[in-house]
Amino acid sequence: MAERIRLGVVGARNIGRNHIRRARELEDVEVAAVCDTDLQRARQTAQEFGIPRACHNAAEVFALDELDGVVLAVPNHLHAPLSIAALGAGRNVLVEKPMAHTAHAALEMIEARDGAGKVLMVGMNQRFFPLLYAAKAQLDAGAIGDILYARTWWRRRRPAEGLWQRGDWFFSRARAGGGPMMDLGIHKLDQVLHLMGFPRPSALMGACFAGIGRAEAARLDRSYEIEDAGVGLVRFADNKALVLEASYFLNDREEEHQQAVLYGTRGGARIGGGAGVDVFQVDGETITDMPLDPPPDAPRSAVEHFCNVLRGTEELSSTAEQGLTGLRIIEALYISAATGRAVTFSEAGQEA
Repeated sequence: MAERIRLGVVGARNIGRNHIRRARELEDVEVAAVCDTDLQRARQTAQEFGIPRACHNAAEVFALDELDGVVLAVPNHLHAPLSIAALGAGRNVLVEKPMAHTAHAALEMIEARDGAGKVLMVGMNQRFFPLLYAAKAQLDAGAIGDILYARTWWRRRRPAEGLWQRGDWFFSRARAGGGPMMDLGIHKLDQVLHLMGFPRPSALMGACFAGIGRAEAARLDRSYEIEDAGVGLVRFADNKALVLEASYFLNDREEEHQQAVLYGTRGGARIGGGAGVDVFQVDGETITDMPLDPPPDAPRSAVEHFCNVLRGTEELSSTAEQGLTGLRIIEALYISAATGRAVTFSEAGQEA
């Protein structure tokens, strides 16, 4: 791998532009091409960030031999076909979350990765900040003992105006894969699974709620097929458990709140929600804060980690297999919500 990493970014809206900004913060990393189906947007982005090439066809980016990797920031239903095309063209891929709009599509991406022998990383950005690296090291060292139970949530009382500026695909269950559970919940789910070491799920129970968002969509003459909010209980094979909540519309006092809390046999951990990153031990009435010493070279973004992996200086985190696990859990929770029964992990993501 060349010492200077050259990337192509497909998708020049908010998330793609954020990846470009993050890449520009890095030494010896160049965004060499940007692509968007709106060629004018691609050209404006290229001019703003000094990117030498702009195009409107992703295949043009994938064909550029000078690229070391591509970053895909496109609608969910395009994650799989564009990842498969990029891998087939010999490109390493960083694809935004969720990995795909269905677990079946994610399986096809893994098959394409294996055939190409390239890197396929999922952009779960809530893993990639230095203090979380420090917390993960403490948990792996047994600082809070055996993690028994976790709660995590990302709740919005009402979405920002930007929600309604998204394309119709975002409100389509078939194209987005789901609503806030798939969009926000999968971030928090992945973060906690990562901290717990990805225990294997066994049984899942979910419930979803709708009404407020559909009324608002009708007022704006927009389609809206997704849930307002969802909640899920995940039970793992070794009797651990996790509760997940996510919402776009929920009548709460707080405008927005997200946090993860983990409970272990020796202590606990809290991530976000005003707590920052907090790892502590409990001994009777005594609570002891654990030191958090991030590695000096800990990445601060998914794209920085991706570049480190391409250089060989860091082992891949946020693997495709982990992305598939998260998708299967969300799919299982949706199945449970629709049927009103608990489902097994094996019921999700096995068929097209």
